[in-house]
Amino acid sequence: MFSLIISIISIALVAALAAATVYFGGAAFNKGSAGADASTFVNAGQQISGAFTLAAADGFNPTTVAELNTGLGTGTIKEVYLAQIPSYKGTGLDGIVTNGAVGKYVVSEVSDQVCAEIVKRAEGNEEAVKTQATFAPAGLYGCVKSTEKVTPVGGTEIAAEKHVAFYKAY
Repeated sequence: MFSLIISIISIALVAALAAATVYFGGAAFNKGSAGADASTFVNAGQQISGAFTLAAADGFNPTTVAELNTGLGTGTIKEVYLAQIPSYKGTGLDGIVTNGAVGKYVVSEVSDQVCAEIVKRAEGNEEAVKTQATFAPAGLYGCVKSTEKVTPVGGTEIAAEKHVAFYKAY
């Protein structure tokens, strides 16, 4: 009888510990996944930026990410700078937004937490995500909450009031 009581108490304690871990550790797990998603987006942007730089060094002027994947040049030999288009959350990062003379940016819609993590990495602090009237990125990468829709060339349109992560392609 004593063993049965000890077993029941042990099971109850393990269940309580598991519930406390899920309740109190949930924020840590979400923050970790937001950090991983931010790293995925930034790394994909670095790959695309590097491919644009290599193409420019070879004398090509690609206008979309898809051109880097399908090949540039004439004749039988085409230069391919990306074996595949990097993706974020299963969607290929092939949308380019031109920002005047500042440059061209690869963009993607991201969640609030991922946007905050990207801003933290870009600016080195926990500063709130900036809201801008139009998509006007500054810097190599970052994230803004755009108040107007963003329509990337070759990509998926991002509605107004959404978080837009960006990485400067060139």
